Amino acid sequence: MNYDLQNNLLQLPFTPAHEYTQKAYARFLESKMGKLFQAIPWAEVASAVSSNAETRGRKPTFDTRGKLALMFLKHYLAITDEQLMERMASDYFVQFFCGVYFRAEDKLPNFKIISDIRVELGNTLDMESFQMAMAREWKPFMKDIEEFLTDATCYQTDMRYPTDTKLLWESCQWVKKQMTGICKKYHLKQPRNKYNEQSIKQMDYQRRKKPGHKRTQARIKSLLYLLAKMKSQLEILFENVPIEDVKILSSYFSRTSTVTKVLEQQTHKYETGEHPKERIVSLDKDYIRPIVRGKENKRVEFGAKVNMVQIDGINFIEHFSYDAFHEGNRLQSCIELHSQLMGVPCKRLAGDKIYATNANRTICGEKEIKTSFIPKGPMAKDEEGRKEARKELARKRATKMEGSFGTEKRCYGLERIRARTKKTEKFWILFGVHTANAVRMIQKMEDYKEIPIPLAA
Repeated sequence: MNYDLQNNLLQLPFTPAHEYTQKAYARFLESKMGKLFQAIPWAEVASAVSSNAETRGRKPTFDTRGKLALMFLKHYLAITDEQLMERMASDYFVQFFCGVYFRAEDKLPNFKIISDIRVELGNTLDMESFQMAMAREWKPFMKDIEEFLTDATCYQTDMRYPTDTKLLWESCQWVKKQMTGICKKYHLKQPRNKYNEQSIKQMDYQRRKKPGHKRTQARIKSLLYLLAKMKSQLEILFENVPIEDVKILSSYFSRTSTVTKVLEQQTHKYETGEHPKERIVSLDKDYIRPIVRGKENKRVEFGAKVNMVQIDGINFIEHFSYDAFHEGNRLQSCIELHSQLMGVPCKRLAGDKIYATNANRTICGEKEIKTSFIPKGPMAKDEEGRKEARKELARKRATKMEGSFGTEKRCYGLERIRARTKKTEKFWILFGVHTANAVRMIQKMEDYKEIPIPLAA
């Protein structure tokens, strides 16, 4: 150790451990992370997790609140799981946030525990109860709760851009890997096919910057033939697998069905030119579908489509789906969700043109809800006043709501969803959205405290 550094350390004033902890915790509560910690209703949020954990055995490193805290920190700090665990080793603010204490001599758990916790909570957390708990605690600090904005957005999953040639070649590679593994394990002869020859042609195709339509179609035709042949060869090899080992290989059957569906869809598309319904675009994530958004720079997105309701700047998930859906048909459900969350009827709402259907206009008219929709029919006597109100609602939706989507994607880890399964992707999006909400609530709570209380007469 450097001599000067050693002298400086020896001159540090001695403070009892409990007194130091109290001062450190007080400093934590004054920090931005501490304010975020106080903005989250931990007991209510933890109650949304269905607990079926075994009470016997060693006590877990993180309790339910600590596990949820890890998920909030993951999106608040926008770092990887490994970086988060490294931060925990050196930052006592992070330890306070998660309700744990690691001494210098303690061995920290592997960073993969965060991924395990994400999978566990993804299976046990109820999204509706979670959102209701947050809304119930945040409602006293919110204004204009009789008004909401609604819009849909797509959270893209982290995957390569799908093309027909990529998907077919990945399918061929997977089938080849299974064939090689089975032949090696059970000492079987490798079936003959043109895989090695097609591998060279595929590399040559991928090197070309603009391969052209004819070359692409020829490549697809070759890959379809190769995949069909290799798939039939794999089925014959499975017949030689002993019955007692079929359970070991059962994990491959789900992927085999995906490859079969890919072969059927791509064959249909090649022969007819029609895009198949429920098109598979990834072998690893067979639940992902193309979402046509119609944007100028990004016509198609691949990920979950979410219909959102925003109340006083706080976003709540109304509908979550990996399949494309018409958000204009969700307005009735948005009104019901608003009433459940806030406990008051809706008086004003704003949505873009896709929500302005005749059915939605009728619903809003019956419930006496003012909207941002351009009216049909003759003009009312007070049209100027109504026009200004509609314009203000439309401005809020176009600025506040669209802006909140961009903030969540850019700053809270929702630009690319890096979860690996269907449930954990949904869980990832839920916590990214509500971490951003909790940060917004900090200012609302501080403003609420600064409101002077009128004295009694």
